[in-house]
Amino acid sequence: MRIGIDARKAEDFGIGTYIRNLSALLVEQNPDCEWVLFHRPGDEGLLPSGENVTLVAETAGNYSVRELWSLSVKARREGLDLFHSPHYTLPYRLPCPSVVTIHDLIHLLFREYLPHPLARHYARHMIGRAVREATGLITVSRSSARDIRRHCPGGAREVSVIPNGVEATFTARPLPEVRDWLATSLDLKGNYLLFVGNPKKHKNLGLLMSAFARLQTSYSGLELVVVGGSDAQHAELEEEARALGVGPKVRLFGTVDHDTLAFLYSAATVFVFPSRYEGFGLPPLEAMACGAPVVSSTSSSIPEVLGPAAAYFSPASVDSLMTALCRVLDDSAYRARLSRIGLARAKHFSWAEAARRTMGVYRRALEGGS
Repeated sequence: MRIGIDARKAEDFGIGTYIRNLSALLVEQNPDCEWVLFHRPGDEGLLPSGENVTLVAETAGNYSVRELWSLSVKARREGLDLFHSPHYTLPYRLPCPSVVTIHDLIHLLFREYLPHPLARHYARHMIGRAVREATGLITVSRSSARDIRRHCPGGAREVSVIPNGVEATFTARPLPEVRDWLATSLDLKGNYLLFVGNPKKHKNLGLLMSAFARLQTSYSGLELVVVGGSDAQHAELEEEARALGVGPKVRLFGTVDHDTLAFLYSAATVFVFPSRYEGFGLPPLEAMACGAPVVSSTSSSIPEVLGPAAAYFSPASVDSLMTALCRVLDDSAYRARLSRIGLARAKHFSWAEAARRTMGVYRRALEGGS
């Protein structure tokens, strides 16, 4: 069996994590298959290698007309038996059955990310087409599956729900070692709230900033650490922090390596996830795997993923967030309980299991149905 995967987003934050881990485990678990990975030039080091792996460079832009045909031509040239798009873009006229992963419907539900009508039309058309025409369809949560059925009618096939996994790097580290390293390397010496993710509008950082400013009256030694985002996004966050009077207490970091991120998770007083929408929500699960107590919004897929291992709040209420945070900050026994059950919860999410189940979808697609 010769299987192609569109790995052009391997460097991305969320979908990139999915591509890197899933492709590595699929190759490892299925040495009898041949794997063709279509990638951006320069991303070769992010992807698995081996005698049964062929890397094919693809320069067509994301969300372009060219990608819809170029990948199909390359799929035919490579003699593929199956093509997997880990995003909602399904090339036209593929010579083989196809599987598409739709992680979420953010491009349909949050129009601010696609302000131009043509971009919205493209997303609506491509997502709808993937749902109708892909031989097999995967999503990462029951919440996303419900969104797909609600907003993309016409798909006759069942949606296979295959949760993401947690990378082995994310594990609890010895706190004395972690705190010494953070103090020396990042000048981070006290207690802090931690957020990790791309701070787009739906991530709801404004709510967290407002709650953090109010916390200063009782927790003046607390800092807020934000990991992820561009310089432009950081400039906006810095301006907001200054307006709230907490500028010096907010620490902003861009993309950090996995070991640094694991250290930040491990030493966090509380990990906070105020997002208004998630297809899955990996960061709070990674935080749990590192032993951090998690406080999270009740939005979309998040309670499904985190279960009873988090303290929850309404993503529309600063008061609700304040109540959840104060309970965790004030009650050390409750904090320890969240940490303990979070560690157990995170163990249920495995990339090896995700790869095994994805291979099952591939086999069913090759047999003619999902």
